[in-house]
Amino acid sequence: STFKILHGLAAIEVGHANFAHKCDVQSGYLPKDADWTVPKPISDYGASVGYLSHNNTSNGTTLSHAIFKSCNQYFAALSHEHTHPDALFDLCSEKGLRFSNNDACVLKPSGTRGAASNGYGQELTMNVYQLANMLIATSTNYQPYLEYWDDYVYPEERVNNIASSYVPLFVDQSKVDHIGEHILSGMRNKAKYLTKRLNAGDSTPPIRVYGKTGTGDHLISTRTYKTEKIGDYIESRTRLGKSVWEENYEAPYGVQSIRRKGVLKGSNMSIYIALVELAERKPDQVHGQRIGVVVRVPRVNNKPSKCNYGITASCIAEPIAEDIIAIVRDHDLLSK
Repeated sequence: STFKILHGLAAIEVGHANFAHKCDVQSGYLPKDADWTVPKPISDYGASVGYLSHNNTSNGTTLSHAIFKSCNQYFAALSHEHTHPDALFDLCSEKGLRFSNNDACVLKPSGTRGAASNGYGQELTMNVYQLANMLIATSTNYQPYLEYWDDYVYPEERVNNIASSYVPLFVDQSKVDHIGEHILSGMRNKAKYLTKRLNAGDSTPPIRVYGKTGTGDHLISTRTYKTEKIGDYIESRTRLGKSVWEENYEAPYGVQSIRRKGVLKGSNMSIYIALVELAERKPDQVHGQRIGVVVRVPRVNNKPSKCNYGITASCIAEPIAEDIIAIVRDHDLLSK
């Protein structure tokens, strides 16, 4: 669901920031013109906790409210009607907001149920670097620039990478304003209770949090050899009729995995992303005076007692993010 932020940016890019859709948590989303192999409606959470809909206007759910409520149907409809595949692919390939394994910007075929599911982040992946880059773009309106851990940049190159050399995500000021109006506002509402908890009885300068929860698959880091290798974490497999040897880089650290459709995967991941700023700032503004937080941890097998509605990101990853943000607050890092 964290992908919904990226999708919102794509909608802004192609002029659909004001798209509205009437969500029905009872019946789900099944477009009349859909030619899906399996005509199964896209469902949404809510019925089990008393929601009749996620609609906040007479026209339906708005982008900001869809981010706040994490409405799958809204983003499925947005994808089906306006943004899949061109807007999503172009934002990924041309403006650095990468997703999928190896930054490949892979989407399901247009017009399929998978394409609609892509709209709310289903059937695609984002790693911590991709999530962090998405936060950079959302907060600053700059195209992302964060390097991968093994992408070494010499010190003199870093000195040259000054802010004036960064490329804006959007040049049109109305699109920049839409980031605050539609995306940051939704993230702020999503994190309002987290903000309240962090500011409760605190003598330090109050802060404001913009947040978004999500879950996602975890692809195990591996290396495949064509010649025989022997080791505790290497297994022989057959791929395309030939023998290969696959080394599992995460098994030594106790990361459990299973193989699905030939791909080695770990536990489903619980995700919380956040932007943190001083509360004295005007809310929902695009600027660089924030600190970003990305938490991505395995979900547990048994539901903790504090999880009211299931093993969700809100009860697994959000408390970790809250602890990190408290450290940011207590060390007054936002004022430095």
